[in-house]
Amino acid sequence: ALTEHVEPILAMNPRIISVLVLATKCYLDLGRSEDARQALDQLTWSVANADADFPARAQSEELARRVAALEGNP
Repeated sequence: ALTEHVEPILAMNPRIISVLVLATKCYLDLGRSEDARQALDQLTWSVANADADFPARAQSEELARRVAALEGNP
């Protein structure tokens, strides 16, 4: 699984935005809601002060909706 490659990268540097986006998507696809939430929380923190038009910020908002739906919180 792709998460086997993503997790070691995040273990070394948990603030790589593109890897956090990918990790969140992978965890969502695998139905791993707790892992998806953890990656999303780190992603959200990482882009919190980014410009409103920063693409990863928009991605984090979309991923937040998907994580909430997986958790049963639409």
